[in-house]
Amino acid sequence: MAPAVDLYLIGFGVGDSLQITVESQRALTRAGRAYALALPPNLDRYLRGLGIAVVNLDETLRSAQSFEDGYLAVAAVVLRKVHEDPPIALLSPGNPLLSNAIARFILIKARERGLHVQVLAGVSPIDVAVSLTGLDVGTFGLQVFDARRAVARNQLINPAVPLLLLQLAGVGVERPGDDPIERASAYSGLVSFLAKVYPLQHPATHLGWTRENGFVAQTFPLESLPERSADVRDQSTLFIDRVAPR
Repeated sequence: MAPAVDLYLIGFGVGDSLQITVESQRALTRAGRAYALALPPNLDRYLRGLGIAVVNLDETLRSAQSFEDGYLAVAAVVLRKVHEDPPIALLSPGNPLLSNAIARFILIKARERGLHVQVLAGVSPIDVAVSLTGLDVGTFGLQVFDARRAVARNQLINPAVPLLLLQLAGVGVERPGDDPIERASAYSGLVSFLAKVYPLQHPATHLGWTRENGFVAQTFPLESLPERSADVRDQSTLFIDRVAPR
């Protein structure tokens, strides 16, 4: 017999289109309550309609002085609740272990404490990118980075392999809860970083979610990204196709 689950890490997809699996819904019903980050309004209403108590942790993250402090604060809340009255669920966008430092940290700490954790993935930004662009990952491969970290760590980018930069909005934000002020200048820095390996006229595609049109893809020259910074949303991704060999 499988051990009882203490903590569910559940992904709810990208955008606000109720992309949550039946398996995840059953797990949420078993838990009876869900702690959530960046929960879309439609999904919030849907879960409450199922009788699931939803606790939003966004303010816990936003009130922190740094992203690292925010991650620790959210993790402390979740791990305390698991200890007090398991099982509980933590809901977050996409795949809980893909570009999600909070969920990964909680998973490590939960396992250190001998807790049984089940991860239930939702649709991820990678799935959306492949669907919108028609990218043949098996043929050309794919490199994936967090946009903010790629610049901060001066990651090595291979222009011969298609590129996805996740969490694009994070480029223009220094602390949780900050407004993305001077976002255009922040994206100028990203363009300068990418221009080391891509021509400025190389096509870049912003993949984002809008309430009016669902998922949208907008392609433009890489150098014009700062001019389009106002279109960047919390779940925006930047796709740059490979530079074809001559």
